[in-house]
Amino acid sequence: MRWSKDNGEAYSSCIWSKDIPSLLPKSDRITFLVNPDSNEMFSVAWDDVQTRIPESLPQEPYLFPNRFRAYLYPTSEQLTMLRALSIDIN
Repeated sequence: MRWSKDNGEAYSSCIWSKDIPSLLPKSDRITFLVNPDSNEMFSVAWDDVQTRIPESLPQEPYLFPNRFRAYLYPTSEQLTMLRALSIDIN
């Protein structure tokens, strides 16, 4: 998805939900949907996620545009570490 900040700056984002296998497109940010019932979520720069938990987001071969398999949702410890790197959604 493509979004705009309040200042007009555009960025792309994808959502990674727990227990839902997904093929995520490369984007500027990944938004982690932690609890869908309470709408708890936070966003982290793609590069920060890929650097810290690369095993959780392997690139799928032969797909264009590039897609990354989101099947190892971060552990609670990893979510805590990623939350410290979160970006304001607005």
